[in-house]
Amino acid sequence: MGRDTARYPPPGWSEVPALLPLARACQAGRLARIRYRDAGGHETEREVAVLGLGWRREGWLFAAFCELRQAWRLFRAERVLAIRVTRRRAPSAPAAFDGRRFATEDLSGPAPAGRVAVALDAPLARLAPALFPSALLERRGRGCVAHLRASAIDGVAGLCLSLGQGARVVSPPEAGALFAGLRAALERQRARRPEP
Repeated sequence: MGRDTARYPPPGWSEVPALLPLARACQAGRLARIRYRDAGGHETEREVAVLGLGWRREGWLFAAFCELRQAWRLFRAERVLAIRVTRRRAPSAPAAFDGRRFATEDLSGPAPAGRVAVALDAPLARLAPALFPSALLERRGRGCVAHLRASAIDGVAGLCLSLGQGARVVSPPEAGALFAGLRAALERQRARRPEP
């Protein structure tokens, strides 16, 4: 499996508060009302139909139909400032959209893919189908283990770090060790930061 520890954790990495509500909206097929800040710093409120979530080296992205623009768009999850999942049904995804491919695009690379296991505690376990649509899910009590194929173990480690304390890489051993090392580095980094 490939490894590129220089990029992880990504600059400015932090847990994304909007991620779980986005996953709930995607899984339930409901519209989400979001307040979003674009790259230029402009804020808008809009309703979106979340089609899929995908981890990229720079963070979480989500594909969605934007009611404001009446178009399919790609959004950065960390730019969602506020979110509320509505009761309104979301429109169906276009036939050409492959949610499984979108979710795993950055977890594959030139190296041969291997099996990676990610343990998820509740409430992440309930959202595992939206977070890991191509994984084989094995229920374990209130949690689960997502078994997926990936060639970029650093990508899987970064993805799990972004999910917070409720996610961890458990196998293979080298992926688990990379994840544990990155989590420890993040904790040291947080401990050095002055309180605002």
